[in-house]
Amino acid sequence: MNEIPVHEKNKNSIAKTATVVVLLLFVALAIIVFAMKTFKKESTATSPAKKISQPVLSKVIVYYFHGTQRCESCIAIENYSKETVNKFFANELGSGKLEFIVRNVDLDENKHFVQDYKLNWRSLVVVLIKNGKEIKYENLFGVWTYKGDKEQFYKYVKDAIDTYLKEV
Repeated sequence: MNEIPVHEKNKNSIAKTATVVVLLLFVALAIIVFAMKTFKKESTATSPAKKISQPVLSKVIVYYFHGTQRCESCIAIENYSKETVNKFFANELGSGKLEFIVRNVDLDENKHFVQDYKLNWRSLVVVLIKNGKEIKYENLFGVWTYKGDKEQFYKYVKDAIDTYLKEV
């Protein structure tokens, strides 16, 4: 039986230890680089130059309210609503004069919207905010009527939003 000499065992042990140390240093370096990139992104995102200097106190908010369980029609209405807002109101979205917000009213933090806007079902609601206060709102029930006709849907929603934007 051939035994490995003691000095060879020590060389193998040292080589294994060195490999483990190098790998641990590599992992530590990767974690440090990741942390630095994450910190840089966060500090950039919150830098004063990126923030809007003054919040928009008068605007229109278009809410689409849905539940956790969603049917094809609910998803289509949300998609058509987004398309309408993006297609016809890009400038208003960019300026903050208009916001499009989707909320799941089955979540505890959003349940108040059911009472706030007297929601009976999945709904598209247009809200007028003036000087930071909600002035009025309209539940656009017609979206259910026009869900099968995209162009009529666009017109119905666009007209309602236009009416509200005139008051901003």
